Amino acid sequence: MMSTGNSEKMNLRIAMVIATYFPVWGGAQVQLRQICRKLSAKGVSCFILTRRLPGTKNFEVINGIPVYRIYVTGKSKIIDSFLFISLSILWFLNNKDVFDAIHCYQAYSPATIGIITTLILRSKKVIVKVTSSDEYGEVAEIKKLPLYNIRISLLRRADRFLAVNKKVTEELIGLGIRRDMISYLPNGVEVPLDSCYDYSSKMNYRRRLGLDYARLACFTGRITREKNLEALITAWGYVIKQCSDAHLMFVGEGGA
Repeated sequence: MMSTGNSEKMNLRIAMVIATYFPVWGGAQVQLRQICRKLSAKGVSCFILTRRLPGTKNFEVINGIPVYRIYVTGKSKIIDSFLFISLSILWFLNNKDVFDAIHCYQAYSPATIGIITTLILRSKKVIVKVTSSDEYGEVAEIKKLPLYNIRISLLRRADRFLAVNKKVTEELIGLGIRRDMISYLPNGVEVPLDSCYDYSSKMNYRRRLGLDYARLACFTGRITREKNLEALITAWGYVIKQCSDAHLMFVGEGGA
C-alpha cells in the first residue's frame, strides 16, 4: 500500500496514468511533469502510474512527484499491454483511498485502465486526454486495434475528455461521445526565463554547440511521420529564398 503522506490535507488527489515516463522524455512526459508541478503548487496532490521499463525502479520521486511503475516484460506489445492494464487496475483497487480522480494520457491503455477502475469504484472520476488527430491520431489508431467495439464502448463511459485541438473534438463526436463531455484545451507552452532571451547568453550557447549561424530555427520532437516534417521542410524552402543565411536544425529521435 502506498503512503498518502500529507494528502489528507489536499482538496483533490489526482492519479496520472501514462504509458511511459522517465527515462523516456517526449512532449507528453515533459508536459505531464509541468502539470504535476503546477498542480502541486496549488495544493493538489499528484502521482504518476506508468510502465516499469528495464533499469527503472518500482517507485521513485522525480522532481517532487511520486512515480509508481507497473511490471511489463518489455518483449511483447500484446502481453505488456495486458499486464499494464490488468496490474494497474489491481493497483488502483488496492490503493483506492489515495486518489479521487484518474487523469489518463491518451485513449489507449491508460484510458482503459482509468475507465475500468472508475466503473468499479463508482465514487472516482476519470478524465481522458486525447493528444493527436488525423491520420496518425488516436481515434484513427484505435480503429485499427483489436477489440475496437469494446474500446469504443469503454471510452463512452469516461466522465470527461480533453481535446488538444478542434479536430480531436470532431473525431470523438464521430465515436458517439457527446460534445458536452469534451473540453477543448490546447497544449500550453512554458515561457522560458528572461535570461534565455539574453543575446550574449544565446551566442555563448551557440558557440559551445558549434552553431555559428546568424539565423537559426529549431524543431524539437520525435522524428516521425505524424509530425509532418515534410511540410516544414517544404516551407523552409520559401524561407531561405528570403533569408539565404537561415539554418534549420532538428533535435529529436526517431520513434513510433
